[in-house]
Amino acid sequence: MIDDLGFMEGKIEGVLTRRIKNKIATDFLAAIIAATPGTLDTNLTAGQLATKTRHIFPVIYNDVLNRKGYALNLWAMNAPDYGKAFNDLDASCDTAWFDMYNPIILPSSAVATGKVLAVDTSLFPIYIYKDVTIQLGRSGSDLSKNLYTLRGEARVAWNIAGECLNAFFYDTIADVITQA
Repeated sequence: MIDDLGFMEGKIEGVLTRRIKNKIATDFLAAIIAATPGTLDTNLTAGQLATKTRHIFPVIYNDVLNRKGYALNLWAMNAPDYGKAFNDLDASCDTAWFDMYNPIILPSSAVATGKVLAVDTSLFPIYIYKDVTIQLGRSGSDLSKNLYTLRGEARVAWNIAGECLNAFFYDTIADVITQA
């Protein structure tokens, strides 16, 4: 590693940048969830019955679009539910909706098991004033103590209030299946 510090610095910078951005995203989703404990204010009215986890996506999308006017395009579920959603494939599972809308569905530790979070990203109330920067180097007595200084910084803020809260959906998968 000593012969190629540039390579190692690049690797360290890449990993730290990813970790900082993941932490920001997880904190942002946790703030959304705290601000919207349950946005299923009335029963879902979508025509398709949801009987499996995979069926809930078009049902929620249709209901939020028709009732509130927002097109949900980013979905997050806890890892076990994420896996279950895609293990529910069978002959009755129509994939046309997935082909037409190309939803982004991600596993996220910020979403509790048994719940689904959906967001219309056109109303994302996250503001990045300064993207992640990583500084690597030696300072002070680092050389004599065989240390290396790492510093990561980002300036990010979010305002979760008002209209943007209507562009989120957060409820249990069981409620969606029961009420669809």
